[in-house]
Amino acid sequence: TDHGFSFATGGFRGVRIKRPMVWDSAGRRARIRIRARVSGTRLLAKKIIPRAFFAGATYPVYADTTSTFYPDPDTETTSVDGWVYRDAAGEAWATIRAGAGTVRSDAGASLNVWAVRNSGNTAWSAIVRSIAVFDTSSLPNAATLSAATLSLYGSIKHDNGNPSISVGSGASASNTSLAPGDYESNVTTTDWASTKDVTGTTTSGYNDFALNATGLAAISLTGVTKFSIRVTADQANSDPGAIGGDTASGMGFFSADQTGTSIDPKLVVTYTAPAGFTPTRRSSLRTLRRM
Repeated sequence: TDHGFSFATGGFRGVRIKRPMVWDSAGRRARIRIRARVSGTRLLAKKIIPRAFFAGATYPVYADTTSTFYPDPDTETTSVDGWVYRDAAGEAWATIRAGAGTVRSDAGASLNVWAVRNSGNTAWSAIVRSIAVFDTSSLPNAATLSAATLSLYGSIKHDNGNPSISVGSGASASNTSLAPGDYESNVTTTDWASTKDVTGTTTSGYNDFALNATGLAAISLTGVTKFSIRVTADQANSDPGAIGGDTASGMGFFSADQTGTSIDPKLVVTYTAPAGFTPTRRSSLRTLRRM
């Protein structure tokens, strides 16, 4: 089950973590409780490990937890999500992919990732890339991360030319807004998760991208973590060829600018806190003050 903490007023959207576990080096496991209290503008929480668990335990003993992060909705305070693209009358793949961005949006309902052929199906008229920024600074400074998953709720498919979706390192000049120039900053070719064929994705639920070792290592414990979401052809710099004139190839996902967080982009991080970790203003408050 999950534990959730949320103020009725005061301006933050809440924190939800999966029920934490304790285990020893021999693999013996048990659930543990969380005790939390509000202290001014801070939420202080501690894990309660039954004393009996340590009887006969094989040391060292570990305890982990899972934290879920969302980008800020508009108007942003610590993080952002949105899309950037290059709009052209018709350009070669290499030109449009490496060119300057012309349009951006960080206050819309969708995260769009696709490529569009021009009406004559002889060149490209747009490549659209999305950026999702998460404030992950509430993770303990010395946390050991064991897994993380970026989840995107599908809104529309453009399954032309058999496209797939890739996740990689994101870049933006600002943590809280996007600019057209962020388009050319997001041309990394390194995958942070396995690609997903659009045919196998859903527009009625989340599409999960489990991060690989490279993506996991890139999660910031002290600041923000930035992702780019792109069509794989763009990330791999591989011209998809003819897909039909005035035709898009890719997918759309819901952004954080929705009511609540039930279909927002989310990053779920599983970690082990260092021994003796005590919540501080940085670690306990930053996630809560995102509204």
